[in-house]
Amino acid sequence: MNNEVLNQFFDCACSDASGFFQSTLSLGDIITYLLTIIGLIVAIYQFNKQMKEARSQFIEQMVDTRQQAETNQRQTWFLNVIIVPQIDNIKTFYNELQKKITELRTELKRDISGAPSDGIHVLVAKRQNECKAEINSFYDHFSALVSSSNKQMGTDVINIGNKLEDICTELIESYNEERNIKEMLFANEQQLFTTLNQGMV
Repeated sequence: MNNEVLNQFFDCACSDASGFFQSTLSLGDIITYLLTIIGLIVAIYQFNKQMKEARSQFIEQMVDTRQQAETNQRQTWFLNVIIVPQIDNIKTFYNELQKKITELRTELKRDISGAPSDGIHVLVAKRQNECKAEINSFYDHFSALVSSSNKQMGTDVINIGNKLEDICTELIESYNEERNIKEMLFANEQQLFTTLNQGMV
């Protein structure tokens, strides 16, 4: 009798339990749970992706900031070590060169009167070489100084020096003609300062 009661109790309990699971875990519930799990996975993935992108952007900003700081430091060094100490030297050089060319042209006018034509060419070439020596003395040193910071700019400075040699050659060649020496030299000087200014931009 007792065994029959127990068996009936267990049968009822099992049928109630299976009924509970059947009633609570319907197909809709299972789909809802799966979608919830998938949503969580997607949310975690998106979170990790955003964190990775944010970390990458932060690193890029740090690199950019560091590069900008290094650029600023190079520009400051270029300004303080190369440009500022040389400004007076550059201006003095061009002023002295103007005087030198004026003197050489005056000397040619004086020395060439009555000289044979082949002797005139020798005198002109000699004065041109004197002028070029002055230019080379300044520009060889200065271009090397600039090249220590920026090789391309050093090359640009050499080219400006070469143009100045051409100006000097032309001014002495035309010793008997009126020329605005100051204006021609000033244009070359300004080109030099413009080039140097590019190292601070």
